Amino acid sequence: MSDKPLQVRHRTRKAKPGSVSAPIASSAGHDPHRPVGYGNPPRATQFQKGKSGNPKGRPRLKKNLGTLIDEVLFKEVVITEGGRRRKVSAAKALFMRQLSEGLSGDGKAFERLFRAHQMLSGSAAEGVDGASTEPTDAEKAMVAELKRWLEAGQAGKGEAGDD
Repeated sequence: MSDKPLQVRHRTRKAKPGSVSAPIASSAGHDPHRPVGYGNPPRATQFQKGKSGNPKGRPRLKKNLGTLIDEVLFKEVVITEGGRRRKVSAAKALFMRQLSEGLSGDGKAFERLFRAHQMLSGSAAEGVDGASTEPTDAEKAMVAELKRWLEAGQAGKGEAGDD
């Protein structure tokens, strides 16, 4: 046998003119302390933050009217009560305002609050069953009595202010 080492030919292809070769993956940007494998893709190939992995996929559902109303009514708003600021839902703020206006003499505001209470309590269930949702005589009498109290309170305030 001969003492000459075997000669091995390595063939390489020349790049076509005008073509760009694909970049060769290097470990220069890889964190050696972070595992890469099943369930742990390299950072360079992960989806970018804020971008969908399926941009042309199923569109989001459109919100119906009930959902929009719920979002508006249950959004938190800041109110000032007794000199202190606090956060409450918009619906609660609305009802609190109706109550304060009703107590200050606005009969319609109190009536609106009373009707909202009727709709949300047992009276609404009666309307679903087919019974009348009209106020009963007792309820009408109660509203009339409350209006008289409010008017009397306004008259008392006016007399006290004349002194």
